[in-house]
Amino acid sequence: MDNFKKSGAKYLLTTSFINHPTNTDIQTGYWRPINLTQPPFSFPTHLKTINEKCTEGGGKHKSLVLVGLENI
Repeated sequence: MDNFKKSGAKYLLTTSFINHPTNTDIQTGYWRPINLTQPPFSFPTHLKTINEKCTEGGGKHKSLVLVGLENI
């Protein structure tokens, strides 16, 4: 995140599973859905959310989220 901030960018557009309740550790090499608003990331409220209507990750909807870097 430091490098994103140092770049001078004001926003970050990324993927987040916004309905996934918690982020848990997994075995290296496996895949997991991540909700960036939950610890250990704890991103602020998204400025914009676009639901991709994708049901990967056990039916937790994947979304594109726009986050203001000044709040991270």
